[in-house]
Amino acid sequence: MEDDEPSDYYELEDEPKHFEVFGNKHIEGNAIRQMQMAMQLPIAAYGALMPDAHQGYGLPIGGVLAADNAVDSIWRRHGHWLPHGAEYS
Repeated sequence: MEDDEPSDYYELEDEPKHFEVFGNKHIEGNAIRQMQMAMQLPIAAYGALMPDAHQGYGLPIGGVLAADNAVDSIWRRHGHWLPHGAEYS
């Protein structure tokens, strides 16, 4: 690991956990793929996509992610997922 990389990161699980999709016919494929990746986080407990969901950064806009023992938004860096602010602690 390089010196400028945070030491706190999550490895993605092999398969995404199930999440609910509301209004599937209106949701972009990229938003679904982003949510699938977010649901591969080991801290992901529950997830859902709302009918207006579209691609965002890390998590789709209109995506909901409930996490076990974690708070705040999730960001992706260097192929790994970080809890927001982890690199500043």
